[in-house]
Order: sequence, then structure tokens, then C-alpha cells
Amino acid sequence: MKTYRNALALAGASMMLAACSPVPKALRPNTYTGFFGLIHLIVIIWAIVDIVGSDKKSSGTKVLWILVVAFAPLIGLIFYIVAGREK
Repeated sequence: MKTYRNALALAGASMMLAACSPVPKALRPNTYTGFFGLIHLIVIIWAIVDIVGSDKKSSGTKVLWILVVAFAPLIGLIFYIVAGREK
């Protein structure tokens, strides 16, 4: 029973310390991260809709492009716009 009390006290102390510590400036949200994040999300959604709506690509190619855009968002979008998009 004493061990559980010590563990709970330690957990409570660490939670209070984490709540009181300031967030580093690099991790604080600001207008630019919110605005550019929204733009980035819109471009990703546009790319996925463009991939799914493509008639010339096979199902396997569509799935591969969606995975590239979803898991490597910035590089995947650039690569899709340059190499994968139908002209």
C-alpha cells in the first residue's frame, strides 16, 4: 500500500511540474503555423481528390500516391505535383 501512495505522489508531482513549466517558444502555436497548416491541409485534400478522381491511373497506383501524399506530406505533395499529376 505504501508503494502505491509513493507512486501516486510521484505521478501527481510530475503532472504538476509539467503543468507549470512554460512551453518552449518553438512549440507555441501562432498565426502563421495555423494559417499555413490550414493551407497545407487544403492542398493535401485537393491532391487526394485529384488522385481518386483520375481516370488514367490504376487502383494500385492511386493507393500508392495517396500513401505517399499522406505519409510524406510536403515531399509527397511536391513529388505528386511534379511527377504524378496528369497534364
